[in-house]
Amino acid sequence: MLKKQSKQQVDEFEEEFEEDFIDDVDLPSEAATTPSSTPGGSTNESRHSDVLARVHQITSQPRFRLASNLPSVSLLTTLLTHTTPSTLPQTLESIEQWRNKRLPLLEDRAVDLLVKRLAKTEGEELLNSVKVLADRTKYGIEIKSIKSLYPLFVRLSKPTPLVPSSSETPSDPRDSLSTQSQLAHDLLTLSSQHTPSTTSTDSFAHLCTLAILLQSSRTPTSPKIDAINQHLEGLGEDYIMQETLGLSKKLKEILRFRGMRITDEMKKRQNNSVEWFAHLTEKLVAITP
Repeated sequence: MLKKQSKQQVDEFEEEFEEDFIDDVDLPSEAATTPSSTPGGSTNESRHSDVLARVHQITSQPRFRLASNLPSVSLLTTLLTHTTPSTLPQTLESIEQWRNKRLPLLEDRAVDLLVKRLAKTEGEELLNSVKVLADRTKYGIEIKSIKSLYPLFVRLSKPTPLVPSSSETPSDPRDSLSTQSQLAHDLLTLSSQHTPSTTSTDSFAHLCTLAILLQSSRTPTSPKIDAINQHLEGLGEDYIMQETLGLSKKLKEILRFRGMRITDEMKKRQNNSVEWFAHLTEKLVAITP
């Protein structure tokens, strides 16, 4: 049986734990933009400004000049390395300008960094995160692995509202979470367009999306919920557990939280799949003591 813990205790620990996870995904903190110096005497903010100026210098040149001597796209990787939530809008504008000049697409490492930066945003910026990744005309982002999107799946499937509600006067937490759950589902759809084979077999992304869909739903089920239910059951418990064993300790913990939340929400709705997910969750708990 699942360990007896109050829902409030689980939610509070989940919230704190996942904030630690997001902070651990190689993000420079806002504190790094203060006057305290980094090795070499340069602050993170000044380094970002320096690289930003270099990118602007390149993108201000005519295309025919750039064509004969293409600049290295690693410059954008460096820019993203020194990007914080407060400087992200400037970075995105620079990536768009780079794209307008038909310069090389972002490196895989840069895409990973961009997703991590987007996962640290809030409100309207988080609301636009999936649009940024999906807008190939503006940003030309190629997602080669669904694992690159894990920080956003974690962020969007959190149990607390993170984005503005679509309702002008939200009276129910589900009003705010509904927008969040739609973003998570849109992210899953986007990933399936970029990497259809790996997305279809990725249980982590599907479980994260199912958790927030259930929590935000006003009805016992929905076509989206049913589709993900059936997909996960089709993958099978053994496959999901085998895939989970290959995850990092923190991702295993997060998946345990998602499983507990899915089971709890299904019990409330008397969903026909509750026993299957309860058994899966017991196994997830067993490997994350």
